[in-house]
Amino acid sequence: MKKTERKTLLVCPDCASSNIEFKVWYNPNDRKSTAFELDDGEIEDGWCHTCEVQISHCVESEVSIEIKTK
Repeated sequence: MKKTERKTLLVCPDCASSNIEFKVWYNPNDRKSTAFELDDGEIEDGWCHTCEVQISHCVESEVSIEIKTK
């Protein structure tokens, strides 16, 4: 049996791929990570593996995901 669920993903603004990465700061003492955001809301040092280019921001996209259930 399959169940469909809606989920919001962050994607590349150019190609809409969810295969993106952003630099984060990680504090090993409290095990928390924080994205490095600039004052205008853009994120520094992003990378899209599909476009193979550096990106400075991402956009939200709603997708439907099929989940197998027993």
